[in-house]
Amino acid sequence: MNRNLRSKLARRYSYLSWMVLGLVALVLAGCQPTLTIERSIELVPSEIRSVELDPISTDQELKIEATGGSEFHCHVYISGDDDAVDKDIALQKEPAGALGGSLKKAEHSFTVKVPANKQAIVRLEAAAADTVSVKLSIEN
Repeated sequence: MNRNLRSKLARRYSYLSWMVLGLVALVLAGCQPTLTIERSIELVPSEIRSVELDPISTDQELKIEATGGSEFHCHVYISGDDDAVDKDIALQKEPAGALGGSLKKAEHSFTVKVPANKQAIVRLEAAAADTVSVKLSIEN
């Protein structure tokens, strides 16, 4: 009977250890940081405003939504590509170095994939000589 009892206890502990291991795996799978940013930003003509997003250890998909009363530029790019993006936008071209975005719209809605360990920057600039009030939403 002693051997039978040990066998039952061993099976029970084995079962419990697999349950705990499975629970830990589920918890770790859902541990990606959640990002939700809501901001109101005043864009003055010829001024560039940006929002820097901290890098994380895995690729992340960001949903960007920005609305304003008149046209403005909105782009997302990786930190370090600032000069190339600024140059293309000054030439009224879609920046080759941007992960996503568009020129001269009153409403922007797009999704970008940011590589792991890279800092993303959301760049906003008024497209006309008017001041623009922009509501910006960033989520992953």
